[in-house]
Formats: sequence, structure tokens, C-alpha cells
Amino acid sequence: MRDLYKERVREIEKMRAEAVFLSHTDDLTGIFNHRFFIQQLKIELDRRKRYPSPLSLLMIDIDFFKHYNDTNGHLAGDETLKTTALLIQHAVRQTDIVARYGGEEFVAILINADKETALEIGERVRQGIEETRFFNEHLQPNKTLTVSVGVATYSPSLANLEDLLRAADNALYRAKRAGRNRIEG
Repeated sequence: MRDLYKERVREIEKMRAEAVFLSHTDDLTGIFNHRFFIQQLKIELDRRKRYPSPLSLLMIDIDFFKHYNDTNGHLAGDETLKTTALLIQHAVRQTDIVARYGGEEFVAILINADKETALEIGERVRQGIEETRFFNEHLQPNKTLTVSVGVATYSPSLANLEDLLRAADNALYRAKRAGRNRIEG
């Protein structure tokens, strides 16, 4: 009876761990999802209030993704999202947190990264994606598949979640308005 009980407890723990994993993971790309990103960003912002250290945020958007999807179909678009997620993960540091924000937008929480470091990491992301060959990317308006990146860094004026997200989003849209395939911070 005791062995049966232990076996059941292990099964329940395994199912619980799987449920937690699934609740934190984007099912298409395999990276963290929006919900987990928001939870982690809140934790990191609270940590900065207790132990001051740099924190930056990247907001990354695939340029002309609707055009790519409409031209190549959703299956090709899905593969592009998966590849982009993987490239972002490889461009950031191991301690950073990459998530799918929604649609073709991704975010990265850069722990212990000041603005200069964040801009360098953002450039690695941008360059890595630009240098990767994607299916039919030559049909894109700019003849290659690229991303635009917005950078925001924690400061007294950007000390809460909404302000930091808004600053990264505004920087992203400045990059888009300035011609895409660039970083703004």
C-alpha cells in the first residue's frame, strides 16, 4: 500500500510540474508566454527596488510580418516565428528571459543589463535575424526578413511595469517609423 501511495504521489507531482510548464510556455515557439513574462518582470522590478541593479527590456517585432504571412501562408509564418524565437534566445545571455509577447512580438528581460549592454544585445538580435535566410524572404518589402527593436532601461522614472513596457513599446515604434530593421532606445 505504501509503494502504491508513493507511486501516486510521484504521478501527481509529475502532472503538476507539466501543468506549470504548460502554463508558462508558448505552445508554438516553445519559449515563455506573455503571462510568465509579466510575472517575471514584476518580480525583477520588485527586486530592483530592494537591491538596485540594472535591468533592461527589449521589445522585438518582426517587420512586415503580416505581408510575410499573407504571401507565404500561415505554416511558413509559424516556422518563421519558431526560428525567430530560437535566434533571439541564442542572441541574449543565459540569464535573460525571452518570451512571446503576442503575435509577431517578442520581449526579453535583460537582467543586470544597463542601456549600453541592452543596445549591444538588441543589435545581436537584430543582426542575427537579418543574417538568417528565411523561406521566400526576398518577397518582403525590404527584400529580407528583419526585426525592429525597442529598448527601455529601469530608472526612477521607469520603475513600474506599465512605464517600462510603454517606454520599450514607444522605442519600438520609433524604430519602425525610422525605417525598420533598427534599434531605438
